[in-house]
Amino acid sequence: MSNNKKDEIISTTLSVTIPTFSEKYVENKNVTFYNVEVINNYSKQKWGLEKRYSEFDDLYKALAKLLPNVPQMPGKSFFKITSYDGLNKRKNQLEQFLKDCVARKDILNNESFRDFIEVDKHSPEMAINNPVLLSEFTDLPLGIRDFIYLKYENIIFAACSDMNITSRLDSYITNVNLPWEKKTDAHISVGAAFAYKLTTDSNKSFYFEKLWAKSYPKQVFYLITN
Repeated sequence: MSNNKKDEIISTTLSVTIPTFSEKYVENKNVTFYNVEVINNYSKQKWGLEKRYSEFDDLYKALAKLLPNVPQMPGKSFFKITSYDGLNKRKNQLEQFLKDCVARKDILNNESFRDFIEVDKHSPEMAINNPVLLSEFTDLPLGIRDFIYLKYENIIFAACSDMNITSRLDSYITNVNLPWEKKTDAHISVGAAFAYKLTTDSNKSFYFEKLWAKSYPKQVFYLITN
């Protein structure tokens, strides 16, 4: 099976809905729980989950730290929502958030999202072998959009971009050359490409040697090799 076909199957296997919500007395106060229903469209297995709004919010924050353009979910309200219409509207918005997430393979394959909908627990045939951490490299100044690892050359290429939208906008504005200004190649980096040489020692510890770096005044989304 090709990777494209496999990705297509993964992204269409699950359906999610939030048919109802309910109130429960928790920690000396009434708490709204949204009743999430997940269906494996191939095995027809169905399971239910009860999630508070705060759990949705935690999921959104976890996804936003790692992935670009995470689907929108309803924001927090200053006052607690108590009316049926208000809670029903939030239920529908949270349901759309989940549907948008399931439609994206990068989110569906994300560990935080899979834990949230408990897919590995209820549909073990869809379980993904989670990668084992062998080494960690945290010195990149921007978020990673794409990378290529040349196994036999032990070279890693990384495409990076500023993940903070406010910071990107500030950089774009600063990088604009006004008509009376002298044009130069100087700019604030919004995107960059890096190349690293990966080496190991006798203890199988990993080391990353930077070969080169190139900055750009625009985002860098992906890499292409010939």
